[in-house]
Amino acid sequence: MLGSANQKALVAIKLHSVIHHPHSDGTAYPSGKSPIHMTAKTGKPAHRDNEVFFRADGSNIPVEYWVRPIIFGGALKGAICTFVDIRDRRRFEEQQGLLLKEMDHRVKNLFAIINSVVSMSARSATGATDLAETIIGRVGALSKAHDLIRQSDPGSEPSGLKTTLSALISTILASHIDMTKSGADARAKLEGPDVEIGSASITTVALVIHELATNAAKYGPFSNGDGRVEVVWFVEKGCLELS
Repeated sequence: MLGSANQKALVAIKLHSVIHHPHSDGTAYPSGKSPIHMTAKTGKPAHRDNEVFFRADGSNIPVEYWVRPIIFGGALKGAICTFVDIRDRRRFEEQQGLLLKEMDHRVKNLFAIINSVVSMSARSATGATDLAETIIGRVGALSKAHDLIRQSDPGSEPSGLKTTLSALISTILASHIDMTKSGADARAKLEGPDVEIGSASITTVALVIHELATNAAKYGPFSNGDGRVEVVWFVEKGCLELS
């Protein structure tokens, strides 16, 4: 609280020394022009939500604060300042900003992928119906891959989401055959080590598996009642080979 009359200037200097604070860009208020001092001088309330206060040890905290005049007997006697530590809010805002940037990046990637899918599908389509079916199939494969990688670890940051190659292949093939069957009734056999696929690679791999599965459904073993495929992969010298 700032004093009045002859003590006001002296206490203002002491207060500015104890609760020193700058503008949000780091530039300092002259002690006589700080919001706290000005409220004590003019009686006009002040509110700030983008500044920092410095502790005695030199460390600082972001704060939101309100300054209100003290009126006693109809006369301005000083001011009182109430402030709140908003470190948690700032951390949340920073995290939210990062997530929004990540979402913006992913949305732009999605548009680019859809554009590529449409262009690629149009080159080989025999008509409007064939084009629509091809696009729906490819976009559906990407949707399944996205669902799979989101389910793999709901608590992860976007850049850390992963799934496995086996899970991805099973998910894509399930659109064409019953993947719950086993033994002699199984229409697909998957064999290979656990290989993680991150969010940066899953789109490409999902489209490749989808194209192979679609060919099997149209012309190969999935086009009849008893056909069977074997998907085998291994890693050698840091490279994945799949057949």
